[in-house]
Amino acid sequence: MASSSPSAPLSWDLRSPSSPRSLCVFRAPPDSTNPFESAIETAVVFGTERGSLHYRCYPDGNDGDGLLQPLETSRSTQPINQINVVSGSIVTILYLGPSVFFMLIDDNRGSSASEPGVYASQLITLRGNSFHPLPIKTPRMSCATISALTDLGLVYASGRQIANLTHESFVSSEMMTKSFNLATALPLPGVRSGPDALEVTCDAQVVVASVGSTFYAVSIASGVSTKILSFHNSSLVHPILIRDFGDRSTDWSGLLFCSGRDCAVMDLWKPPEEGTVTAIQRHSIQTQSPILNIASLWPWLVLLTSDGLISMRSPSCLAIPLRTMEVGARPNDFFLLEKIPPDHTMLASLSYGGECTLIKCSPDNKQDLADRLMRLSIDAFGTNGFPRSEVAETLSASFTATSYVGPEANASARSLLKQYLEAILGLADFVSGSTSSWPGGEGTSTICATALLCLVCTHDTPDAALANRATKESCGSVTFAESLEPSVRVCEQVAERMLREATQSIDLLKASKAIASTNKANLPLEFTEAAIWLMRACGRHERAFEILEQKLRIEGWSKIKYESYAATHLSDLWTHPDGRDLVLELDATKQLLESNPGLGLSVFTASHPRNSQQWQKMIGPENPLNSQPSEVIKLLKSIKPLVRENESPTTGENAPLSLDTGRALAIAFLESAIGINTGRPTQEDFVDSLLPDEAMNNLTESLHDELSYLLLEGIIGERGDNDGGEDSSRGKIYRSKLRQFLRWPMAKVNAERLLASLPSSFLEEQALLLGRLGRHHDALRILYVECKSLDLALAYCDSRHQHQKVDEGCAYLPLIRVALDSDPDPTQSSAIQVLAMRSSSIDRAAALRLLPKSIPVSAVARPFLIPALVDSESEIRRLTLAAALLRAKYLSLKQKLTNAQIKAQSTLQGTPQLRAMNLGEPLHLTKAIKIRPSHSASSTFPEVTIVKYFFPRHLIIQANITNSATSIEGRALGDITFVVADSSEEAIQPSMNVALKALPFQATGCSWCVLSANPKRMDSIAILSCELRYVVSSVEFGSAMTFGGAVSGRTYVEELQDIEVHAAHFT
Repeated sequence: MASSSPSAPLSWDLRSPSSPRSLCVFRAPPDSTNPFESAIETAVVFGTERGSLHYRCYPDGNDGDGLLQPLETSRSTQPINQINVVSGSIVTILYLGPSVFFMLIDDNRGSSASEPGVYASQLITLRGNSFHPLPIKTPRMSCATISALTDLGLVYASGRQIANLTHESFVSSEMMTKSFNLATALPLPGVRSGPDALEVTCDAQVVVASVGSTFYAVSIASGVSTKILSFHNSSLVHPILIRDFGDRSTDWSGLLFCSGRDCAVMDLWKPPEEGTVTAIQRHSIQTQSPILNIASLWPWLVLLTSDGLISMRSPSCLAIPLRTMEVGARPNDFFLLEKIPPDHTMLASLSYGGECTLIKCSPDNKQDLADRLMRLSIDAFGTNGFPRSEVAETLSASFTATSYVGPEANASARSLLKQYLEAILGLADFVSGSTSSWPGGEGTSTICATALLCLVCTHDTPDAALANRATKESCGSVTFAESLEPSVRVCEQVAERMLREATQSIDLLKASKAIASTNKANLPLEFTEAAIWLMRACGRHERAFEILEQKLRIEGWSKIKYESYAATHLSDLWTHPDGRDLVLELDATKQLLESNPGLGLSVFTASHPRNSQQWQKMIGPENPLNSQPSEVIKLLKSIKPLVRENESPTTGENAPLSLDTGRALAIAFLESAIGINTGRPTQEDFVDSLLPDEAMNNLTESLHDELSYLLLEGIIGERGDNDGGEDSSRGKIYRSKLRQFLRWPMAKVNAERLLASLPSSFLEEQALLLGRLGRHHDALRILYVECKSLDLALAYCDSRHQHQKVDEGCAYLPLIRVALDSDPDPTQSSAIQVLAMRSSSIDRAAALRLLPKSIPVSAVARPFLIPALVDSESEIRRLTLAAALLRAKYLSLKQKLTNAQIKAQSTLQGTPQLRAMNLGEPLHLTKAIKIRPSHSASSTFPEVTIVKYFFPRHLIIQANITNSATSIEGRALGDITFVVADSSEEAIQPSMNVALKALPFQATGCSWCVLSANPKRMDSIAILSCELRYVVSSVEFGSAMTFGGAVSGRTYVEELQDIEVHAAHFT
């Protein structure tokens, strides 16, 4: 909610023989036909009670601040005073366009059934030095408005009718044009008259008017009227006022309604497909004096009352005048407010005596808001009913505001403060939306205002729900107390007040046994929750957890709700770099991990990537390993969950790991941090981007070692004394995770140290570690010989083949060597089985060289050699076909590129060499002329036409060449250059040639010749000797060598007929 600071820099003297009744201020158009508007920016036309019209014009100020200031005095330039233009009082003047105005005249005839409408209407124009009526008959009207931003033109109402006159009517002297005419849109007795009694809103879909003291919204499309508001205590003495205040932030439109002392703000919305209008009232007030006129300077509303006060208000908080200003020396003198274009930050207020006061509106600054909030707080709570000194220090309120002594605190003042705080914090329940508007956004001032709102909510009728919502809104980002002093002291005092209120409410509920009342039963809980959120907002997180533990867990919340709330708070703190140490130190963290290990672990893992896309989008600072992983592991290992979970119902090594020990929690955290189960990419370039320095590499290696040793401890620790070396069901899960980690390409364990720590029975783990050391032969010997598993050996080789680099050799050859060395009979060796199963991936020649000579060809022919030959033949055919398809695609792309280059070179601006010359528009250009050879042409000669472009210092000749010679059908031309070989005048000489690189058969392209010219030194005609040089391709069109680069073939030089250049064409 922004406010405004009005000031009155100057006044316009609009005195005339009779009293003013209407005013029109507009920006004079620069192309105006009126001679007095040629050098001014702001023009004024006002009408009087005796039908006179007066014209004034004022230049803009020269101080650069946007104020309308006269150059010397406030007198206008060349005023026009025309007496008795019409018969009657001019109540409305509307500016329709350049020098065209519309007037409503009170001729004292009133409205009748045959001619509804209180006022006569008239179109006039300002020409020369006087006003002239336009010969267009317009109907009687009761009120009218101009819809400037739409095609509706002039919208008016008379009796029950609402209609319009389009813009064509203002310039036509023969007829009026209407785009809609709703004859019975309003109920009887018809529309109420007045200069501001009609408004077009909802993107020109709705017209709002008044019948008596009731307001109706009429849909232009359907003609359906909807009753939206009534002022029951309003009389018909004072004017009816309707104003759309220009809120375009949502689909809703905001309107201000006034009549007498009644004033209301409403939101209107009309769905495009429906005929009815939805209207919801924000709030309404009654002013101390009747309202004479209103204006809107978004986001402010301006009210002029009969006591001579102009007040600036906000649509979100209409009850509080943000600024007031007195105009005139007596009541009921100033009666009109009019916006001054173009920026609409100034108002003109006109009096019956002809004095026009100009008012400049500017937004409130933080000091204005702080002082106003300070005074409102003193009015609401008294001088000692709130932490005044702390609030003043937080807001940086002035001494004058802080020492203000208001009236005795009362409920009405607290209601005003509550409404004001809701508005500036963006908490008002408006369907059109509401946002905070404190200058500078979030910070200590916003938190302090939130605390004051919570304090208001504890008085009179407690409103714990609003306090709860306000504190949650203000806690949008994590803050810490060190950065928010002294607002912390304000929040602490208010929080203690809310906790006392909650305690008292509990005592009252227990005494009255009124637990059946849901609202009253929830009151203490909501106040307690609001106190927690307020502590969070001001950075007192330790105190927030104390309240959470002492109050909500014991007094009302269920265990799961308490734990969820605590986990959310801890997660918010953990995502903030300054809050991680606090999370690790808080007792609430340990309690949550012990009572609900999974939820507690999510505090640290919620921000970790969950899929490959999130890992790829992650940047270095977002790496989970940058979030104090060592300290987290130390904490998790120290946790002893209170209840050991039962064994997982899912049996087998792939079952989920139960989080019932500190070791299991640490393992789960490390797996999430390194991304082993969440699709982390394994490309080396991705890894390097996340590990930019040696320190991070060392941290990664230590954490990977930590994970491997934790898993090893889990396997050994889960064995019992009588298990005989067999793994328990939990031990199998640990072993599966250890093997998965050791197979993971991203693992960076210290293989030698871990290998030395493994028991001798961990054969598969030893093989995986040997593979990491590059000892693949030893690893495969363990898997194939000691484990006696060809499947494990093949899986090991498959993993190597999938992740190995090109220069590392074939991954399956070591297995063939081990199999041949281990199997007693080479002809029955598993090596031949490996050759057969991995024939498509193996290095076939190297594998055959490994086979001993004792193995006959027949032993490997059927399982390996024949399938290998068939696969090789199929691969050759596949690659041949792929090469042909790629070549065809290549030729197609090259042809498209050539056509695009030819098209680009066909215009002056499309040719880069000519565009760089910045020649501008040509002075003259000739028609296309066909050029023939000067002698007998060769059979390859193309068709040539030229166009000459004349510039002040240059002549450019465009040669359009068509490759149409039948003797070279199917072949392209290349390096086509139109050359001026000689000139009869030294004043015009060739300076640049732009050749056409390639021209396919039957295509047309352009070659350019640029000549420098000095027209003043030329005779009347210059003769140019020209040649056409080109190369005929030696291959047919479509070959790759035709496109791009040089065209190979025979070169031709053809002499062309001379060209005449006239010197007169250069002027």
